[in-house]
Amino acid sequence: MHDLSFVIIESVAQLRAKSLPWDALWERSEVTIPTARAELLAQWVEQFAPKTKIRVIVVQQGEKWVAALPLMSTKVRRVLSAGALCGSTWAPGGALLVDPNIDNTKIMDLLIQAIQKLPWQLMWLQNIRLDLDCWRAFREAASRANMAHDVDVEYSLGLLDTKREWEAYKATWSKKHRNKMSNCERRLAKHGETRYVMRIPIGAEEVAAVMSQALKIEDRSWKGGAGSSVVKRGENAYLLRQAKQLAEWNQMEMHFLECNGIPVAFAYACYSKGVRHLCKIGYNPEYASISPGQLLFSRILEQAHRNPECQVVNFFGHLTHAISRWNPTSHSMGRIVLAPGRTLGRLALHFYLRTHRATLDNDKM
Repeated sequence: MHDLSFVIIESVAQLRAKSLPWDALWERSEVTIPTARAELLAQWVEQFAPKTKIRVIVVQQGEKWVAALPLMSTKVRRVLSAGALCGSTWAPGGALLVDPNIDNTKIMDLLIQAIQKLPWQLMWLQNIRLDLDCWRAFREAASRANMAHDVDVEYSLGLLDTKREWEAYKATWSKKHRNKMSNCERRLAKHGETRYVMRIPIGAEEVAAVMSQALKIEDRSWKGGAGSSVVKRGENAYLLRQAKQLAEWNQMEMHFLECNGIPVAFAYACYSKGVRHLCKIGYNPEYASISPGQLLFSRILEQAHRNPECQVVNFFGHLTHAISRWNPTSHSMGRIVLAPGRTLGRLALHFYLRTHRATLDNDKM
């Protein structure tokens, strides 16, 4: 491991120029979502942080890439300069990519050294799946370097193992949930012919057509009224661009529940490495009383269980009560805060820990 070194990418153009080694590292890593690939990471930065400073650390073993961490500039409490992981809960972008075939101790030590070269007072890394081996090794490296840091669980993510037989899995549902799904199926059938359709679009025109159908459904829902739909936020062009790229890689799926040939619910998903990531779901509010979103989940999960290539369904985002009915396993998602060694950063982290813990103590009272 004596030939390890690191470089820092400082622009989207440089990132795109290195898409081949980046995607090769992504393929080897334990990260499954394809939005962490170079092109989709670049698109995320262009959409959500076009004027923001980015610093992407790449660790190399000779010519081979063995780790990468995409960071961008942010402000903590609108005051303190910090480095953040590219992406958000609902629009993921970057992830810590590590080659699992190589001992990561020295890789992580070098990654921590590289972080100390960056201009930020703090590292404010959110939306991290804390149980992944790479993030455990990252925290251990911070400890070895005596770098002040803190870990905070923010929410839970639901992952469902789909390698069981479908009927065996259905038997794990609560009686209340089984009865509700049966009742909703019967009530939907009274409206007309019901059909589940999974489409894997080929070509830009087909992608645009299915995405337009889906986003119209979402915009008719409560999200449209609240101004939080993709269309109302003006992000439809970005999502279409993302979907076209996923389709080009054969990693895009669109799931519809139809009644009399009309879509009443949809789920936009990306599929890679045996994992179906359910990125966005919506339904026609006229059918809200029969839970069309839950009915569509049932069809999607059945298809996943009957597909020997699919191993996991990622419900994406926060593990809500509605999702918990499907009995996924819960995984902690959280934040890692580090002070790379500068006095101001250490003081800020100390103040954060005091105020944060005081808030937690008050909540328990």
